[in-house]
Amino acid sequence: MADRGLLLSALKTYKTDYASEQGFIQEMINFIENNPNCFERSNLSGHVNGSVWVLSPDEKKFF
Repeated sequence: MADRGLLLSALKTYKTDYASEQGFIQEMINFIENNPNCFERSNLSGHVNGSVWVLSPDEKKFF
């Protein structure tokens, strides 16, 4: 099960060199704080999910 507190803590301590990310990070924090069901697809205003590409060092294989 996802942990809102853990995600909020990570977002609040996240540091970026890109000013354009700051607004987005605050938007995510606001969304998570205001939506207890922020990880559920049943939340009609949206939901938090994640995905990732993992590449080999030579960038020829992915997982």
